[in-house]
Amino acid sequence: MRRAPRGWLAGAALALLLGAATPALTHWVSPDDVVAGLRDPATQRAFGVVDVTRDARLPRLLVVKVGPEWEGVDPELRRQAAEAWQELWREAAPAGVLAIVDAAGRSRVGFDARGRAELRP
Repeated sequence: MRRAPRGWLAGAALALLLGAATPALTHWVSPDDVVAGLRDPATQRAFGVVDVTRDARLPRLLVVKVGPEWEGVDPELRRQAAEAWQELWREAAPAGVLAIVDAAGRSRVGFDARGRAELRP
């Protein structure tokens, strides 16, 4: 059986995440909706997401841990996904902060003041 190109899978996973939140966006996206979308197996497979956690002491912080598969995703799709995740998280948690880190806790994405993502090597 022929496998779909990785970029297509990543785009589909991003669409699934955004699609899952679309009905909620007409009213309000809850933090649990965002976490559930990032924990969705399709999103995890497509972007290499291995864990999604919130700290009870700092509820506006969402940490998305990615594995080595993250680097195999097209950089433009990674950037778009990071920006979409940031936007959804800010909708769900006012003044929310999204961190995308690797297994060692190193930041993989930085965001400027406008929410634009910059991938880190």
